[in-house]
Amino acid sequence: RVLRETCQAAEQRLAERAAGSAQSSDVLQVTRRFHELVDSAAHDKTLVDMIATATAFDWAFRVKWSATVHRHEASAAEPLRQHRQIVEAIARRDGETAEAIMRAHIAGATAAFLAVRDSKTS
Repeated sequence: RVLRETCQAAEQRLAERAAGSAQSSDVLQVTRRFHELVDSAAHDKTLVDMIATATAFDWAFRVKWSATVHRHEASAAEPLRQHRQIVEAIARRDGETAEAIMRAHIAGATAAFLAVRDSKTS
């Protein structure tokens, strides 16, 4: 239930951003909470600690470049759609589907942010 509510909150912030009443950082805050909830659901302290360390290093990058990466609503909506699909797979206890969507989500985010990095360094 909490994951679904977090998805709804992120979708609401995205709509508010499109309407001009929210910033990209507002969407990021809610999606960060979603990631924390999913991470903690693994009940694996080592994994949660590893993710927390990685997140600490990339948070500043995400805050700085998210508006560039997701300058159009459609590009920002795709990761949120994936979040909802992950929640639904978890609710169905379909670990294989949840994992496949998570992997696609991570690969897409990585590619998008690496493209920004590469465009700024070339």
